[in-house]
Amino acid sequence: MGIVIVNYKIYEKAVGKNALKLTKALEKNAKGCNLMVAVSPLDVYNVASNTKVKVLCQHIDNVDFGKGNGKIIDKSIKDNKAKGVLINHAEDRVDIKDIKANVARCKKLKMISVVCCATLDMTKKISAFKPDYMAYELPELIGTGKSVSLLEPKIIEKFVKVVGKKSIPLCGAGVRTNEDYKAALKLGTKGVLLASGIGLAKNPGKVLKELIK
Repeated sequence: MGIVIVNYKIYEKAVGKNALKLTKALEKNAKGCNLMVAVSPLDVYNVASNTKVKVLCQHIDNVDFGKGNGKIIDKSIKDNKAKGVLINHAEDRVDIKDIKANVARCKKLKMISVVCCATLDMTKKISAFKPDYMAYELPELIGTGKSVSLLEPKIIEKFVKVVGKKSIPLCGAGVRTNEDYKAALKLGTKGVLLASGIGLAKNPGKVLKELIK
């Protein structure tokens, strides 16, 4: 069963009350895949409390309780029913030391860590931290509808080899169609990370159903 992680980003149709609405639509059409959704920290509790879908928080800060303002703390996110965290997305890059620390934080709290990588060199560094999942994204393809699994298959094959058995490899950037999804699986990944293909769709449930058919 392939893994599908949908990143809601801050699309209008995927935040606030719409986050729960979108998740329920996806949940109804997720038969045949292992679905997870990455939502805004503000929506974690509501979505996690009202669906059976695994909910990831889009970000945590490498901080502990104490002085600070507006920071997102790992323990608080877990208390709000998050199952894991999305780390180092192309639109939310963090320093390598924070990636390492946040993966460790997730391990300590028995939460899922999903780390995004934009280069093979970065993949090598991050794989040493052994996050649960690693997703390869070419930033220039994000939101274009042009999938890296079709345009740069050799990169994905190399990515899978670099990750090895340390983490579960995923394919991101431009994934939108069943063809993109099947190509990603054939290249050795275990699933996909996508956003706009579903977050901006008129009928997101139908898009997911077609993606995994």
